[in-house]
Amino acid sequence: MKEIEEKKENFFREINQYKHIIVYGARAIAISTAVYLSACKEFFDKDYKIAVTWKVGNPDTILNHPVYCIDELINYKDTSIVIIAVRKYQQSVISTLAEKGFYNYLIMDTELLKDESLKYESVLGNYTGKMIKGLIHFNKCSGRQLAMHIGRIRQPFYFQVEIVGHCNLNCWSCCAFSPVVKEEFMEVSVFEKDMHRMSQLVPAENLERILLIGGEPLLHPKVEELIKITRKYFPKTNLNIHTNAILLLNMPIDFFELCRKEKVTIIYTQYPIKLDYKKIKKKLDSYGIDYNIFNGETETKVLSKILINSMGDSDYEENFVKCTCTSVELSHGRLYTCSQAPSFHRLNNAFGTNIELGLNDGVDIHQCQSFEEMIEGLARPMEVCRFCEMWHDSYGCRKWQTSKREKGEWIILEKEMRELKIIKSQMIDEKQV
Repeated sequence: MKEIEEKKENFFREINQYKHIIVYGARAIAISTAVYLSACKEFFDKDYKIAVTWKVGNPDTILNHPVYCIDELINYKDTSIVIIAVRKYQQSVISTLAEKGFYNYLIMDTELLKDESLKYESVLGNYTGKMIKGLIHFNKCSGRQLAMHIGRIRQPFYFQVEIVGHCNLNCWSCCAFSPVVKEEFMEVSVFEKDMHRMSQLVPAENLERILLIGGEPLLHPKVEELIKITRKYFPKTNLNIHTNAILLLNMPIDFFELCRKEKVTIIYTQYPIKLDYKKIKKKLDSYGIDYNIFNGETETKVLSKILINSMGDSDYEENFVKCTCTSVELSHGRLYTCSQAPSFHRLNNAFGTNIELGLNDGVDIHQCQSFEEMIEGLARPMEVCRFCEMWHDSYGCRKWQTSKREKGEWIILEKEMRELKIIKSQMIDEKQV
């Protein structure tokens, strides 16, 4: 605690020398930095601004603070200190700042977040603030993991809906478990009921975007109807469809005209398969449809690997905080902070596992009374996180390959799990020593 206090004193001694503060970044570390500054308000009397290199693709506000392009703040360059709140692109940000004439900066130390004395409750809500302090008190996560968690629960809100469970691309270790699904479509009536309720619950200014996903969403025979329903309740919200692009060249004209009319953005992933991506781009361009390539044109597609502990005896609170998943998924009247959670029944059906959701897992949108109540509910650890196993050496990313539909692609066998628990126990003992 003494070390944190010293870091905090040094941090505020530095920033209090300047008239203005600029937080540079718009994702998890920047969001957690904004939360930190708000929770530490008694230590400084300045407002802060949030800046990015380009506003396109970034949120408009963070904690009710407008997000500016750094060029818009050029007049502040001599009177400001910039807190660099990014992790991956620090050197690029430093170069950009130098080009613009911003020479006063420091890099955010996420260990500052591990301060139990901060008024997190006033910024994050009573339940969430106390939960954060509990994690800090019991030293369950690093400062960076805490930053990622705060960023996840206070990022600009968006949600996704899986409208198709199966897929026409057989990916190894698919996170939706699509290779073991024969056929599964979202019912139109359920979809409309949930969209209607979400439109009542979420203020338009608080919703960044809606994403229709799969499986492969373009397999849905009523995909156009689902688009129209979404636009009926969310006429101005950014609407995306995430596809593997295999069906794009064969979709009917009505689909493309609807996407153009309703301003639907097509997001597609380039897989290492025989598909004419140049022709796909040309067709989308011909209809004037906005599109993004999810993994870029030159980046090699990889697969995320998260193995399931079917014994269900992992620390669900620790897993929840350390999880890198930022998706909020709407499924049959409930919101989940894990895209896998509403799909575990597929593993149960395919392999006879017993991976069950807890009674309090997910947020019932038809019982929620406000947006604030919904957000606080999403910040609570889900009991189903006990089935995730992030200690395993297979956790991470692998080169894309096709699935063999084997249990081991997703689930750790019990014998291996027992051996792993021994290793984990030894690692914890060594750490304590």
